[in-house]
Amino acid sequence: MTGDAEASSRSARLADGLLFVWIVAFLGAAAVVALAYPFGHGFDEIEHWSMIVALSRAPTLFPTYGDYRILDADLVHWSAIPNYLAHPPLYYLLMAPLAVLFPDEPRVVRFADLLLVATGLLVALRAGRSRFVAAGDRFLFGVLLFGLSTTCGVAGLVNNDGLLILEFGLLFALVVAERDRPIALALLIAAIGWTKFNGFVFAVLLLALARLAEMARTRRLALGRGDLAVFLGGALGAVPTLVTWLRHGRLVWAPAAFPDWFEHVDPTVAAAFGRFDFAAWFFHAVAIKFAARPALLDLSLAVALLIVLPALLALAPQRGRRAAAEVGRVTTRPAVVALLLYAVLHVVYAWGSMRSTGSMVEAQIRYYVAPWFFVAAAVPVGLSRLPATVARLGRIAVVLLVITASIPASIALGLVVAPSPPTLPSPPAR
Repeated sequence: MTGDAEASSRSARLADGLLFVWIVAFLGAAAVVALAYPFGHGFDEIEHWSMIVALSRAPTLFPTYGDYRILDADLVHWSAIPNYLAHPPLYYLLMAPLAVLFPDEPRVVRFADLLLVATGLLVALRAGRSRFVAAGDRFLFGVLLFGLSTTCGVAGLVNNDGLLILEFGLLFALVVAERDRPIALALLIAAIGWTKFNGFVFAVLLLALARLAEMARTRRLALGRGDLAVFLGGALGAVPTLVTWLRHGRLVWAPAAFPDWFEHVDPTVAAAFGRFDFAAWFFHAVAIKFAARPALLDLSLAVALLIVLPALLALAPQRGRRAAAEVGRVTTRPAVVALLLYAVLHVVYAWGSMRSTGSMVEAQIRYYVAPWFFVAAAVPVGLSRLPATVARLGRIAVVLLVITASIPASIALGLVVAPSPPTLPSPPAR
């Protein structure tokens, strides 16, 4: 083995060791959240637990949203407060047996959620790392994959994002694989549709764009049996949304009024809010929540420069050396385009919600925990489009940004044990 090869091998082993330490810190911080964070103080946790309990007592595939209530603080009696959640029931039905076996201990479900999240992330890590040529790109992909503070936070709390993260870890693994597995993909997209609407929207955009990209690359426009299977899986996943639309006249049910702690503006202010002003506020509000403690640390500019911009660079054609990743027949380009469309739909929906109800609560980075798998892959690819020295400095900067924004760093500094928006006593996100 030559000296350069030995040095490269040592660097790769060092990168793997550092990544292992980072993953342990990430999962350890999530375990601290699960064990120590006061129940019901974040991420709609009491609402999710209440839905689990309700469906454990009266299971149904089609909940009648608006009829459910929130449990009192004693977790035994029902309050008169309506439950504003309106998610499909798969997560709640899966967790219902735990609520029956451990009726007064939601921490059991917290650790079940942590297991779901850890499994999804590790599956995606194993699938994605082999697609990167350089050790630095593999390391950056792993750091980013385990780098979203919101993912670390929700991993230790009762909420349906845990199941969604598992599903998207499996989805990522399927789309970067060398072989097509249409039946598995069909079952998975159906499960996503029965878990969370926003995840289903992104998954549909991703798979549709990836298929179009594949057809353009091969110049074969014919659809096969695998495409039919995936389409049927998508149709099955759309059933809960279709039922909601037939019952309530809209794709996503919303109550007539949200709790007082939801961030909102006066209708006169909402009417005067321009589209572009709102969009600027919206994406800044999302980006600032990249940090575990946004009240103390505004990293929105760094997120734009070190996360968003490199991800967009992944759309550029590769010049010179081989791309950092060509993830099977599905490159990062369809994922980035899907993410852009998803972000547009998100801000348009939030704009409509603000105009009709004054709600400002939709600006949550939590809606990006599912697409984050593909962001983690796109950033190294985008940096690879730059000169080698710039790319190397960029990787270092991204790693420092992720560590600075993380819950492990916040715990180490004694600041927080879970992320929360600075202005709200209970972080709401539907």
